[in-house]
Amino acid sequence: MSRTAYIRSEADLEAFTAAARFPCVLKPRHQREWEALPQGNPLRGLKLISAETAEQLVEHYRHTLPHQPDVVVQEFIPGADDAKYCYLSVYAGDGSRIGSCVVREFRAFRFHLARPA
Repeated sequence: MSRTAYIRSEADLEAFTAAARFPCVLKPRHQREWEALPQGNPLRGLKLISAETAEQLVEHYRHTLPHQPDVVVQEFIPGADDAKYCYLSVYAGDGSRIGSCVVREFRAFRFHLARPA
C-alpha cells in the first residue's frame, strides 16, 4: 500500500518524507492550480512531478508553496496502466462535498480513428 498525504506546509511534507519510500510524486489538487503558476515556474502546466529523494521532493514543493501550498504527495505505485484508478469528487460553493466516485481506466493509450479513404 502506498502512502498518500494532503500537504499544506513544509512541516506536513517533512512528516511525510520521514517514513516515505521513494520515488514519490507531488501533484496539485487539480491540474488548473499549476496551470496558474507564474510564468517561468518549473511546475507550471504540469499534472505531477516525481522525486527520487526527499530533498528533491522538498525542492519541488518550494516552487508551489508561495502560490498554492495545498498539494497531494504519494509514493509511486508501480504497475500497468490498465490498473489505474481515479478518484473524482464535486464540491459545493461552501466547500461541502456533493458527490464522489472511483473509476477504473480501461484504455491508457491514444485512441486513433481511421480516416475514410
